[in-house]
Amino acid sequence: YCDDDSTLVNFIQVFECNMEANRTVFIIVLAIALLVVFTFLKSTAENYLTPALSTISQRLSCSESFAGVTLLALANGANDVISSILASNSSDRDGINLVIGSLFGAGTFVTTIVVCVCIINSPSGQIHAQWASLARDLIFYLIAVSTMLYYGAVGSINFTQAIIFFSIYIVYVVIVVLQEYKGGRKKAKDNLLQRESIVQEVDALLHENCIDEYYAEVATNSNTPERSESKATMMNNLLDMIQHEYLVQKLEAKNEEDNARTEDKAEVFHAMQKFGFHFKKFWQVGGSSWKKLSFLEKFQAIINIPFDLVRDLTIPPSSDENYNRNYAMATPLFAPVFLIWRFYGSFEWITYEILYGVIPFSLILSFVIWKTSHARRMPRYHLAFAIPAFILSILWIAVAAGTLMNCLNSIQAIFGINKTFIGMTLLAWGNSAGDFFTDGTLARNGFGMMAVTGCYSGQMFNTIVGFGSSLLMLTKESPVILPLFSAEYKLQLLVIGALFISLITALITLLIQKWIFTKKLAVILLIIYITLAISASVLFAMSL
Repeated sequence: YCDDDSTLVNFIQVFECNMEANRTVFIIVLAIALLVVFTFLKSTAENYLTPALSTISQRLSCSESFAGVTLLALANGANDVISSILASNSSDRDGINLVIGSLFGAGTFVTTIVVCVCIINSPSGQIHAQWASLARDLIFYLIAVSTMLYYGAVGSINFTQAIIFFSIYIVYVVIVVLQEYKGGRKKAKDNLLQRESIVQEVDALLHENCIDEYYAEVATNSNTPERSESKATMMNNLLDMIQHEYLVQKLEAKNEEDNARTEDKAEVFHAMQKFGFHFKKFWQVGGSSWKKLSFLEKFQAIINIPFDLVRDLTIPPSSDENYNRNYAMATPLFAPVFLIWRFYGSFEWITYEILYGVIPFSLILSFVIWKTSHARRMPRYHLAFAIPAFILSILWIAVAAGTLMNCLNSIQAIFGINKTFIGMTLLAWGNSAGDFFTDGTLARNGFGMMAVTGCYSGQMFNTIVGFGSSLLMLTKESPVILPLFSAEYKLQLLVIGALFISLITALITLLIQKWIFTKKLAVILLIIYITLAISASVLFAMSL
């Protein structure tokens, strides 16, 4: 395998052939490699995939709820989903254990530790939840985890069962859209009733001679030349006041509506996307001075410099915020190079016929972009940029996820660590780092409901869609054998059971506490994860 060039980085080859099996040096290299890969995955999803999906959603006129639970959920969970698919698609059937450890381990970490951090960081020490959306997310998440426990009790999962598991999220999307439709109709009815009420109030004022009373009061109490105002002028002033009050009420209603939307992280995220904004993770420079950044933040900012250059040249800009005509013109020239390398691994197969066909076509596209776009503003044909940006972003994430899987597989092969344990620690923590810091910051700034709702809805998407996709791929030819309640699968049962306990505990506690996240619940969730960590460590030590 010292001559194996089938993967981007063969860590086993590096360990055996380049480092002469020096484990100390290899551990340092692995730590740096994991940090680089996780940084690349996060920044690609946030800065390239999310704007592309936002533009697609906007141009296709998708509703906010539908986009939030589909396109934006895919943008947030692309790393986990693609990593799961690649792990399950490997020749090693043991990859399912890595997927279980990663997705259910991340779900447990986020629904315990991250929720606990959100509660503690909340200015009041409490987070008031909107019961309808949170109960919906918790119940569907519990259904998915309970289904997985049932499959584990049966001992195997076939293709039909995999379809049923994946369909849980489809039903969830349908319910979210129906709730939005029902809420929209109710809102329209309320607005109509409000307008009718205002018209009736104006009619009553006119019929009860309130105009005369208002005119008399102003004429009596005023010591200004305004005494000479005509009754018609006074009437206009009063009508203006009524109209102003109506507009104020409308603005207050809109603010209340916007505040309600913050209770669903995915929906708010999409609403901001529609106006050309997208979240920047805290570790990016993003306006912060260099001196204020920590060592880790500076390291990640430096890492992103060459990555940004490569991605800007191969992924077309998909929003006005990140649009640059020079990079847009370069994309048709460099994106084919990336595609050839991605699918063929080399450029040896390129013939002159293909070369002469691709280059002129790319030059024509670059010329069209130059003539039809502004230096800092996208042309009207947004989808022509957004769809390729989406595809190329997914391909770059797949490249990084493949490198991550290679890295984790080398850890298992060289150090003999259980794949489920690797998934629930290294992979789960790495993929959840963004939620840990971002959701905690949101809660500190007063958006606690947005943060905790995102914890449950985001991880539900990753678990159902990510694990469901893995099951669909693994069960195409034969069922997956997964006897969770056997001695061999203790660690897998532990991590799935811990997620179930954290969800049912949160649901019951919130019902008792009238949907208020308190520090008491935070302590309970913290104890659940500590218990999981100790139990998993004991099982891992016993398996050595």
